[in-house]
Amino acid sequence: MNFSSEFREKVIAEGLSSGKSYRVLAEEFGIGYSTLGKWLRDYRNAGEQPLAKKEKRPQDWSIEQRFDAVLETRDLSEEEVGRWCREHGLHTHQLSRWRQDAMAGTGGNARGCGAVFRDTRDTPRSLARRRLA
Repeated sequence: MNFSSEFREKVIAEGLSSGKSYRVLAEEFGIGYSTLGKWLRDYRNAGEQPLAKKEKRPQDWSIEQRFDAVLETRDLSEEEVGRWCREHGLHTHQLSRWRQDAMAGTGGNARGCGAVFRDTRDTPRSLARRRLA
């Protein structure tokens, strides 16, 4: 089950400030004892950014986000691109591939422009149907 970050923050704050046992807190909030223990352990080990979300995987970036990344890094030096990639959880070769895909107009899909049609839901067939309607 996925819990919102606000809920996690509330549970962690209560766990750190109250003198209640983990079992009582877990029952109070309706979460598992081990889940509460993991959240508190992660919070203590995380340091400055305790509840930061995990980085997105490169394959989870949408075509628009990839294109924005390419535009954002186009005028940066190689060192600055490396720093930008580290901050965003990418490798420079992935960004280079996205740049090639953007220049080829494929959006990272080997089938070419068909990917653009599928992303906008405007396939040639649906466009033809709309013209007839």
